[in-house]
Amino acid sequence: MEQIREVVERMDAVGQWEPGGPEVLAVLDAGYDVSGIVHLSAGLSVEILGGSVRIG
Repeated sequence: MEQIREVVERMDAVGQWEPGGPEVLAVLDAGYDVSGIVHLSAGLSVEILGGSVRIG
């Protein structure tokens, strides 16, 4: 989660994202606790997209 927060903060600092703009989309691969990350991202303008792959 800290990496996502840092990316959003850096984007804001260099003018690539502004408050009120569209949410930053963070795409996570399998193995991440997506619901936990969504909870921890409260207060950030981030949309979390994650999934899992089940083989077999």
